[in-house]
Amino acid sequence: MPYQSEYRRALYAARAYYERELREDLIQALYMEYAYTIEQIYADVLREAVSASRAGALTESIMRRLIELGERLGYTLDRSLYDAAGLAASAHAEGLERAVRATGVSVRASFTDVPHRAIEMMMVRRSVGGQARTFRTLINRRIEAMAPDVDRFLSSSIATGKSATRTAEELAAMLSRGDPALTEALSQLNISPLSRRIEATGEIADVGTYKQARSLLFDSYRIAVHETNSAYREGHFQAERESPVVKATRWTVSGRHWGLPTSPDVCSYYATADTNGLGPGIFHVDNAPALPHPFCQCASEPVLARPAEWGTFERGPAPSPNYATESDMRRALTALRSRSTARKPRNITDTVVRSQRRMVNDNMRAAHEAIRQAEIVI
Repeated sequence: MPYQSEYRRALYAARAYYERELREDLIQALYMEYAYTIEQIYADVLREAVSASRAGALTESIMRRLIELGERLGYTLDRSLYDAAGLAASAHAEGLERAVRATGVSVRASFTDVPHRAIEMMMVRRSVGGQARTFRTLINRRIEAMAPDVDRFLSSSIATGKSATRTAEELAAMLSRGDPALTEALSQLNISPLSRRIEATGEIADVGTYKQARSLLFDSYRIAVHETNSAYREGHFQAERESPVVKATRWTVSGRHWGLPTSPDVCSYYATADTNGLGPGIFHVDNAPALPHPFCQCASEPVLARPAEWGTFERGPAPSPNYATESDMRRALTALRSRSTARKPRNITDTVVRSQRRMVNDNMRAAHEAIRQAEIVI
């Protein structure tokens, strides 16, 4: 129907913009912050000879730089979360306007508070699910865990008599993980000589020894992408709650989902099971689960009411979800395996059944519980 396609077209355009611009801008900002910190640390190490007497002060200086990095990354992400939720709200406002033009049925809604409520709801879901963690706490823990890595690295450099230049180059390589995007960011900061030195230094010898340092960049990237995806999705759900034309929401898997070796999984189940009694993959807007795993690209689309019902229907309270049993999950995953296009489709073992069932039920339970708390908090 034209009004449905018009509404969804606005959402698809916003999603494309989010992936192409907003999320990419965040990732670029993360890399630039890292590059700036590496440049500072590099300069600190170069100032004088790396000696046993200086090792303690140098370690403290490096950790201080990294802690400052964690704070800057946190501020950068906070801005992106509100931008992502705000973009979702704007998409629904545009979708509603297009649907009204297509039908001539006049209804109104305000999406002004959606970004704030979306961020609040993210925190409520997390606390209900027993995961009261934020980007800052996760990254700060990783940075704190890096201190022994830095100590070991400096001790090794001192013991082998490495020059300050060589030590600085290897430390920069350790922090960069040899990431080409980070090398490019270093070049953009007009410190291309350092980026060339990192490339020339290559991988440090004992990768395992510096695991914490080498995983900081990837962890920040992974968590930031997941957080912004979650904020965009939560903004989408909160906007659906406000929209006078949206009756429910349908889980849709990403375009590449069926080709992944982890498919079928919790997302496949959400997209096909009737967990709310509304039809396969359809959830009451208050019961829609959060993204279940990092880098999840699944989305949802609104189920619109008929124009005659706009502004008059009531969704009613969110129904208790139909939680999956092990036999339900085994049956569903086995049937869905035939839809996989992966070269080696996932084997539906007892372990897979149990883990996916736990994720499905925990996420649905958190959504159902969180909305009741959110009514008090928001």
